[in-house]
Amino acid sequence: MRDDRRLKHAAAQIADELRSLKGGFPLRMASSGKVWTTETDGWCIPLAYLPNKGAHMEVWIDRFAGHKQMTFWAGFFCEDEKVIRDLVRKVQRNWPVVLELTGDDVEGKRTTKMKTPLPASKLGAQVAEYYTSRSFFGFFQRPKGSNGFDSKFCRQAADFFLDVIDRFRDENDSSRDEEVYPRVERTVVKSHLTRERSRFLASQCKERDGYQCVVCEMRFEEVYGRLGRDFAEAHHRQALASLDPAVPTKLKDLATVCANCHRMLHRMEGVPGDIAKLRAIVKRRRNGLR
Repeated sequence: MRDDRRLKHAAAQIADELRSLKGGFPLRMASSGKVWTTETDGWCIPLAYLPNKGAHMEVWIDRFAGHKQMTFWAGFFCEDEKVIRDLVRKVQRNWPVVLELTGDDVEGKRTTKMKTPLPASKLGAQVAEYYTSRSFFGFFQRPKGSNGFDSKFCRQAADFFLDVIDRFRDENDSSRDEEVYPRVERTVVKSHLTRERSRFLASQCKERDGYQCVVCEMRFEEVYGRLGRDFAEAHHRQALASLDPAVPTKLKDLATVCANCHRMLHRMEGVPGDIAKLRAIVKRRRNGLR
């Protein structure tokens, strides 16, 4: 598949995900899906616009990262550097910047690229770019899969976009979260979710565990077929009320669970050992023991 078609295919999937989940978000979707040629030896597609921030959400595929292979980029773009810096500051706890670039870090007359290729260890991590006329905040990723991209990148991009703009949305409805966290005060739940809840981190957790519940070993796809593909929930091993507000959640703090086990875990003590205890309960019940 040609690289511009790879980008268009990926952008369509990400846009569909954004449309299905953007309820209540200050987001204006782009309508054309036009592919633009860039000075970075590649293409870009605008996905949406944040009217209250003046920032655009875009996906690119190009050689800017300095690799022989094309790399995807998903993120926010604005001509006003202050807007991007403000955005980075507000989401720093959940989306820490691992690399900052300025005009001194890029080169090229006909094709613009990084002077030093982006290390493989920083693929998938957040990069901020501040230039004279425009600034960016997003992440790079190599295309994978037989068609030049995979669904993982599309999900990560959609999660990243929604997580970031979630910082600018007023979270007033906590009724659903009160059901999930029945033993935690409403103010604690709201504060925690505003600060910590990350779709991107949850996606990484579920990818790591193969979308299999660590308690009962259920996979939704095995039960519900295609409808259950790539579906599960992420559980905090430690109770919310005991978490230090100054310490962000890390991948190791989460575990993949099914909806039933998730509810049962929140009826327990709220410590990491709850998972092993609940797993033992499930095993005993399956063996016909009380």
